[in-house]
Amino acid sequence: MYNIDKNTNLLDELKAIKKDFREKNLKPFYFLYGDEDYFIDEISDSIIKVFNDETGLNFKEYKDDNFNIDEVIKYIISFPIVNEKKIILIKDVPFFKNVAKTDSKSVEKFLEAIKEGSENNVLVIIIHNSNDKDAKYQKRFGKENKIASFFKENGVLIDLHRLDEATLNKYIVSRFSKSKKEIDKVESAYIIRNSGTNLKNLYNECDKIIAYMGDKVKVERADIDVVITKNIDDNIFNLINLINNNKMEEAIVLYGDLISAGEKPRDIFTVLSINYKNLLIAKDYMDKSKSQNEIAKLMGIETWQANRLVTANKYTTKESLASKLHRITDLSMKRFTSEVSEDMLFELLYY
Repeated sequence: MYNIDKNTNLLDELKAIKKDFREKNLKPFYFLYGDEDYFIDEISDSIIKVFNDETGLNFKEYKDDNFNIDEVIKYIISFPIVNEKKIILIKDVPFFKNVAKTDSKSVEKFLEAIKEGSENNVLVIIIHNSNDKDAKYQKRFGKENKIASFFKENGVLIDLHRLDEATLNKYIVSRFSKSKKEIDKVESAYIIRNSGTNLKNLYNECDKIIAYMGDKVKVERADIDVVITKNIDDNIFNLINLINNNKMEEAIVLYGDLISAGEKPRDIFTVLSINYKNLLIAKDYMDKSKSQNEIAKLMGIETWQANRLVTANKYTTKESLASKLHRITDLSMKRFTSEVSEDMLFELLYY
């Protein structure tokens, strides 16, 4: 069995699961949760491929809009049609996110059903987690979650979390290598820092760069800059740097570019608020003579992210950061209560 959490070597366990798939060996229960969509999709797609029901009569997918616990239980305990097993895929249904707060009778009925139908089903539960900083995230799938605990004991319970930068770097280098392209770790890290740590997004960006390069072998910064789609957080941080250096005209131009690209003012202000909070926390650690590596560890972020915060904070004070954060929060609230229009938000930030 593969019972994996953040303290386990995820990549080694993934190799073991993939080995099972190559050998056409499926467990009866899979509980996949986490914030790395690439791994979630990879495993769930592989399960369906290995299952290979040519009749098409033994597959059902449930989501929040069509999930009814009694109907699901009836289907679980029913027999497959012209096949040895059925495959049941359940995606992002709140019933499974916090079982401790779910009706206990329904939980027990579900557990009894999946035990009874274990010989006839491959049951896959998927919970996408969009906020890895949620303190309750791991606890939701711990001992208090009877369903997750059952999967842990009898099948696969796996936290498919985001990888650290060093591991992502290896993945990117390998991606280019398979297409007979060369990229060094500096440029690979540049892609990560501009596109985020979502592996699915990173692979999309790599494939776009590969397609753009044509017959060219060595990846250069210019190739990346032409193609890459920078994430909103990176652009927001550039905006903050312009603000902190009093380059207001450039800041207004960048803000306008973000709006033109389809970003909403409320989303921009949300990310601004998050970044100013992080800057303020980092500034406090800097004032306590904490090193960059210590700050990264204390804040639970990558070293390069800590470096970005430290660099941005060289010419700021806690007072100025707190003032800006207060102003952003105040304007966001006024936008929410319609006291200020979205079109005026950014201009009012500086007055």
